[in-house]
Amino acid sequence: MYFLVGCSTFAMDEIDDLLSDELQERLHEYLRGIRKNLAINEEFQSNFLKNPDVLDKLHALIDGPDLKSSVIASQIIANSVVNNPKNQSIIFNHKSLLFSLISHFNGNVRDCGFALLNVLFLTKELEWDHKVLVKCIQPLISSLNSGDEGIFQLIAFSQFLKSHSLFQVLYSSIKIDFRCEILCKIVSFVKESSSSEYLDYANVISYLAECFISRCCEVLDCRELKELLELFVLVSLTDLNFLIKTNDFFSHVCTFLHHFTKETTEDCNVMSIQTQLVQLVGNLVYHNFEFQNIVKESNLLFTILSLTKVNEKNPFLKEWCVLAIRNLCEGNEDIQNTIKQLKSTKN
Repeated sequence: MYFLVGCSTFAMDEIDDLLSDELQERLHEYLRGIRKNLAINEEFQSNFLKNPDVLDKLHALIDGPDLKSSVIASQIIANSVVNNPKNQSIIFNHKSLLFSLISHFNGNVRDCGFALLNVLFLTKELEWDHKVLVKCIQPLISSLNSGDEGIFQLIAFSQFLKSHSLFQVLYSSIKIDFRCEILCKIVSFVKESSSSEYLDYANVISYLAECFISRCCEVLDCRELKELLELFVLVSLTDLNFLIKTNDFFSHVCTFLHHFTKETTEDCNVMSIQTQLVQLVGNLVYHNFEFQNIVKESNLLFTILSLTKVNEKNPFLKEWCVLAIRNLCEGNEDIQNTIKQLKSTKN
């Protein structure tokens, strides 16, 4: 077999018959040379995939018995696509190679994962195949949520969040359980981020806020809503709070709170959602006269006041209601007078 790259050739036996340590070492050295040239020579990178045999040979190396050759071949693919949409598209459309990378990535071969990420995350113009995306990303999310947080997985997920268009394509096409897994990990990422890193996630959070606004109470699954609200409560306390400080978003939060307090319930999910909604209202009305008045005009003030009764099934709800009322009264005499009138009427 001849491994062809441009005008270069490297004579070698069939991959399965590479038993000679000396021959393997020569192969590794040659592959490392290709890897280096791809990283430093733009012209070499541009011409690298012109010969269609190259991808087949790389594919054979990746699936072959020699782990070191598989790793270096994956690194070669990763280097060949960096900032090169043409090469990204070539590899993306070579489905058997793409699924080999996915298969090895699922087996935690990090370099296959890096190659895969470079093909997917750095590409801006491709029309992504939803099934391919789910196969690529799901093992990554699952490994993170199972506590297997290697540096590769963390870097990969961070890249995923920064790729706004990729995130939209995936989130809009996946099932509820996988959505909840992704939202759970986003929450933990935002919790662990410094204020200087928040803007990296601004587009994703803005998109999720739009998803929240566009869906009514009846169609939004309680599990997904809980994860979304946990994220929004967290965001309301960070420098990203401007993303959810819009009239449309806040009005939708008020609508949801009205909906989830219509009836007494002992459903744990519903009680958790009630608490999160009150937290979110309390955070967003702080020093925000416009939002305070939206609460007053929508009669949500009376709803929040009614929730200050002790609820043994949801004991923290009262405390968050008290904080929300405090923030509603801050600098707003109309709301203060309304509560005073209620007290005098009650007496």
